[in-house]
Amino acid sequence: MIFFWSSEQHRTAMKRLKNELNALVNRGVDRHLRLAVTGLSRS
Repeated sequence: MIFFWSSEQHRTAMKRLKNELNALVNRGVDRHLRLAVTGLSRS
């Protein structure tokens, strides 16, 4: 399917996508950091 978007809609969609990605990455990093810290402090 082909969508014809105005540049404004495109920019908004890209911004939303970027925010979602950032949230996902931050959540993943937070989890890994917490695991690493708890693992280090435990040993």
